[in-house]
Amino acid sequence: MKGHYAIDSTGQLKPGLYRVEIHAPRKTGKQIAAGSPAPPGTMVDEEVEAVPEKYNRQSTLQKELKAGPNPIDLEVTSK
Repeated sequence: MKGHYAIDSTGQLKPGLYRVEIHAPRKTGKQIAAGSPAPPGTMVDEEVEAVPEKYNRQSTLQKELKAGPNPIDLEVTSK
C-alpha cells in the first residue's frame, strides 16, 4: 500500500530524532451516530484503524530529520 505523509509547516521541526506514528482509518461500511456537537440523529461512516497498534499508539518507530529535504520511506507489515 502506498501512502503519504506531511509535517505541519507552521511548527518548523528542528533537526533531531522523532517518534513516528502511522494511521490509516478504514471505513467499515456501517453508519454510526456522530455524537456531539452534531445535531441529534446525525449519522457518519464508522472508521476503524487499519494499521496495527505497534505502528501508531504503541509505536517505537523513530526517524531522524536533518537540515534540508528529508524523504522518509517506512515499511510496515500486518504482523
